[in-house]
Amino acid sequence: MAIMLFKNSQALGSSGNPNSRDDGYTAPEISYTAPRISHPAPKTSHTAPKISYSAPKIPRSQFDQPWAATKDEVSGQKKGFIPYNLAQEMSRSVRHAQVKWKPDEGPFDAVWLRDCCPCDRCVDPSTTQKTFDTADISPAIHPKSVDIHDDGSVHVSWKPDLPGFEYHVSVYDPSFGGKNHSLLSRLKATSNHPSEPNFWNRPTMSQHQLSVDYDSYMHSSSALLSCLQHLHIWGLLFIHSIPSSSDAVTRLAERIGPLKNTFYGSTWDVKSVPSAKNVAYTSSDLGFHMDLLYVENPPGLQILHCLESSTRGGESLFSDALRAIHAIAKRRPEHYSILEKFPVTYKYRNNAPFLVNTGSGIPFQDSVYQPDSQDDDIAAFRTYFEAIRAFKIELESDQAVFEKKLEPGTAVIFNNRRIVHARRAFTNQGGERWLRGAYVDTDVFRSRLRVLEEEESDQSQSKASNERTV
Repeated sequence: MAIMLFKNSQALGSSGNPNSRDDGYTAPEISYTAPRISHPAPKTSHTAPKISYSAPKIPRSQFDQPWAATKDEVSGQKKGFIPYNLAQEMSRSVRHAQVKWKPDEGPFDAVWLRDCCPCDRCVDPSTTQKTFDTADISPAIHPKSVDIHDDGSVHVSWKPDLPGFEYHVSVYDPSFGGKNHSLLSRLKATSNHPSEPNFWNRPTMSQHQLSVDYDSYMHSSSALLSCLQHLHIWGLLFIHSIPSSSDAVTRLAERIGPLKNTFYGSTWDVKSVPSAKNVAYTSSDLGFHMDLLYVENPPGLQILHCLESSTRGGESLFSDALRAIHAIAKRRPEHYSILEKFPVTYKYRNNAPFLVNTGSGIPFQDSVYQPDSQDDDIAAFRTYFEAIRAFKIELESDQAVFEKKLEPGTAVIFNNRRIVHARRAFTNQGGERWLRGAYVDTDVFRSRLRVLEEEESDQSQSKASNERTV
């Protein structure tokens, strides 16, 4: 079966080039002019580099129309590499080359594609780190050959390749094009979890809340994977039947990964105490907030294990800030914009430490940014004020708030950067409320989730392979 290679005649040259021949092509000259500097430049011996590009010499008769080539002619190797329903295109220009092997995927910049090579020569198998710098790739690099094998993998050889990479061939698995055909697909494939979070309100969370047995959470990989996937999608999870131990919260957290240590310590107690240094350590109402917004890197997950709950009141409240802000963005885009950009200060100072971060919420919010006398700044502040009022109403409406009183032996794990939490006031008469807490960073959580999903995928593929063999 023949495949089509499309040559870009306009990019490769023009018939007006006095140096062109009837049977060949001469690369255009590229000139480089150093930028002019208005101030006196220091004397230096540096000479601006000469940039050149040598385009492949292709007969001119092939410039102006696509030409058919058999798969043997393209690969220069053996038959049977290219499926009958796939075509590949290579369009070259003076500045860059692009590679495309499926109609709905790509094109991919040649430098970027070469930089993504996953082979053992380019990515050390032991350290899993790249063995070369992206900047070392020649700007004139282009594919010398592109072969598509029967298994769908794409094999590309390069010219000119990196020094020391003679006879090197990049191999991309069949899913590479789909995972990388757009910026969004690349982000989903390589940065974060591919599943999108689900927004929720009280009725939705009442229907979808997940409560998992402690033993299953601690000893079953599949149960832990389900928990972490639920956390990613919904942001809120409950664990029950936990042993009555002050160390249990550490075990819950370390099942995911290392604890995040803060000035509160690696774990901390939430109790009502006299002369409290934090409003959380009182019996008063605790308004909706996210923890530690006054630090540079706020915690990702928060874990609260209930050890005692014999007081009247003290119910825990949760609301999905992600749903609230999307509702604001849909109804009032100008409010969303100001909430996103307006500088708000978060501060914690009570003896030591003294922490300040600019990044909304009570408690721990310092005085809001003070506008100067400029009319635009004052107008921006009033818009911000209107926006936080709208956000608060959206966040704290009866339909938005999920309420649950944590009983002894129960824990909640939630996304501290998405789910705002609060607490109703309680009375200590005749009882005590004691929660023990810990934090886990977002990177730790995401890493654990990815590893578990990879393990599950490998097990599924192995099982399917064994079933086919049988």
